[in-house]
Amino acid sequence: MKNILKFVVIMAVMGLFYACQNESDFEEELVNGIEEIEVEGAKSGIYVSKDGVLNFDTMEDFQKTILWIKNVTDDEALEWNEELGFESLHSLYMTALSEEEKMMEDFSELISSMMNVETDQEISDFKEKFANNIPLFQKSRSDIEEKYQNYIHFENSRVIGMKTYDPIISRLTTKEGYVYVGGSKLQYTEESLTVIPNFQEQALAKKSNKEEEKEEIHVFNFAAKSEVSTKSSQTQEYADRCSTQFDSKKKLTGNTKVINTVVPIYDRVWVPRVCETICPGLEEEGNGEFDGPTPIDIEDCYESCTGGYYRNILRGYNYINTRLEATHRNYKIVCFIGCWENWDKRHAEITVSGVHNEVISPGNVEKYSWIKDISPRSSGTLIATYRSDLSFLLSGTCFTQTSW
Repeated sequence: MKNILKFVVIMAVMGLFYACQNESDFEEELVNGIEEIEVEGAKSGIYVSKDGVLNFDTMEDFQKTILWIKNVTDDEALEWNEELGFESLHSLYMTALSEEEKMMEDFSELISSMMNVETDQEISDFKEKFANNIPLFQKSRSDIEEKYQNYIHFENSRVIGMKTYDPIISRLTTKEGYVYVGGSKLQYTEESLTVIPNFQEQALAKKSNKEEEKEEIHVFNFAAKSEVSTKSSQTQEYADRCSTQFDSKKKLTGNTKVINTVVPIYDRVWVPRVCETICPGLEEEGNGEFDGPTPIDIEDCYESCTGGYYRNILRGYNYINTRLEATHRNYKIVCFIGCWENWDKRHAEITVSGVHNEVISPGNVEKYSWIKDISPRSSGTLIATYRSDLSFLLSGTCFTQTSW
């Protein structure tokens, strides 16, 4: 993974102010703007800005990096982030998982020590030690949740996922969802993609005390299925979840969803250089009309020039990857001087049918995610059945159905 990318500390000022694009224009581009992008690896032109946001020189760099990084493991993505000196939402999630795992290991060691007690006194001492450690364990769980709750989803104080619509994009964004692409500022959240096409130019104008144009902001909502049609400017995350509990102390959950990775589409437009001569000395009456020219000194006149640069014009959005994701989780209820929910390693199986047919058997796992790429903008139905073995003869199941 070393030297995958070169750091290039250059960022172009791109695009044209364009605030009048309407929804019908976006709809046409979303339907017709799909492009097949081949990628062998990430390109150069990527660096971390001073405010900690990952910066891509061009939209091509961004798209190619997405299609590359979606195929690497969590650990490889984390290593790449670390090489760049970048903390992504994904790396924050991995840190939360690591802290949770360490906490559970410490608690498991305490439970395991019970196996060595024999005498009544040892049992009594263990119960006292355990009772004293329960508040510490509960505080550790609540501390982790409080620390990461703005960016991570928890269920019964256990880490279950990131607060993002697209887990792949989370490897390239800050914990708040920000990424810079070709002079624009994007923010990916659970609900939407927000685009400021000419963010860098506006920042430069503010820094140099130049007159600023009104900030241009576009919002692309990740709408629910009931809110979108086949020709909408909005994408969908079709999702369904199931849960079942058996043996009073065993539980499994299944979560199936379809995710479309969305990026904005830009045109680069040249704004020509425009100059005008400014001469002080012309006085204006209170009614807004000039009361004739006032004598001026030609030496006081000066030339003011604007333009001569590229700006971004946002013309729509593009799906560059669509995938199915099925996540299986096993839980158990642990009771000993109180009860709590914990991960449970059991034999798991996911059976999918419909647009894709496959049986996935990851073996004995606590949690497992299966991901499958499908063609962008395709449609269909997927049924996913989740099964966990309770014993040699008994098992529990639940199923989900998604259509898009």
